[in-house]
Amino acid sequence: MFVRNNHVIATEGNVIEIPDVLDGQTIIGIGNYAFSTAGKIAELILPSTLQTIGNGVFEGHALTSLDIPAGVTSIGYRAFYGNALSSINLPSGLKTIEGSAFENNQLQSVTLPDGIISIGYNAFQNNKITSITIPNTLEFLGSSAFESNNISTLNFQTGCQLKEIQPWCFSNNNIQNLSIPNSVLIIGDYAFRSNNSLSNVTFGANLLKIKRGAFNSCNLSSVNLPGSLVFLGRYA
Repeated sequence: MFVRNNHVIATEGNVIEIPDVLDGQTIIGIGNYAFSTAGKIAELILPSTLQTIGNGVFEGHALTSLDIPAGVTSIGYRAFYGNALSSINLPSGLKTIEGSAFENNQLQSVTLPDGIISIGYNAFQNNKITSITIPNTLEFLGSSAFESNNISTLNFQTGCQLKEIQPWCFSNNNIQNLSIPNSVLIIGDYAFRSNNSLSNVTFGANLLKIKRGAFNSCNLSSVNLPGSLVFLGRYA
């Protein structure tokens, strides 16, 4: 059963607890925008049976921490956009985080679970994340996914499958050293723009394209371009 905005959930003040069973049915999903008009939720307890969280479900509330149940495999577009989250616990079975899901929060650290496949555009934009490790299962990382954070350390797990770093993906951070994995073929427009502390980059052996402004406004002292490179964009 999916919780939708026509269901009545018991509340106490600005706390909401969604039960495992509602109207005699097990809760496995929360429908799009189900709690978009529920006031300012500050504390949220999700059902242990939950598998999917829809679009915009808890957008614009006042959540400061979040424990997502172990069975959740997908988090929808803008699901937790514009809260005050400083910490989240992402489950090990999570496969997909859609665009802007955690944009405009106060997250300082995020551990992406091994097994995650896709992270949408703007997913973690405008937070305070200081370090991130990209799992080797990730196949898609959307544009501006980690733009405007405080990332100083960016790591890619051995065996990385990511083929493209999308535009603006890590722009406006504090990355100091960067090693691009061999799987990456394309670095998109302005992908690492305005990492003012970035002084050293090691490129993967299979890189084909570095697009417009990819490392604009960084502090690179020297660059060794790989022999595989066929395109270098303006202001790169």
